[in-house]
Amino acid sequence: MKPNPYAPTATTPEAEGYFGDFASRAAGTFLYRVIEVEHPFEMTLIYNGWWFRQRVQVNGEIVWSKISWLTIEPAIEFTLPDTVAGEETPCDAAR
Repeated sequence: MKPNPYAPTATTPEAEGYFGDFASRAAGTFLYRVIEVEHPFEMTLIYNGWWFRQRVQVNGEIVWSKISWLTIEPAIEFTLPDTVAGEETPCDAAR
């Protein structure tokens, strides 16, 4: 039997962009997620894929959107807004 690839492990390497231990899903339904991130900065990410329009909001600011008539975009890349990072953590280092 193969191990669960989505199971958290204590041996997860310190990789840039991996914040799974500091994020939690606050709400979620079909094509809708609210994710709260606590480290390296605090932010609320909202993904909404309803009514043929996919949107990603970070702290209320739309950072990515796409009209999806036929297919849902499986991979999304976006740049964090400058308002996310505080003085201690520059936003460029967190991208």
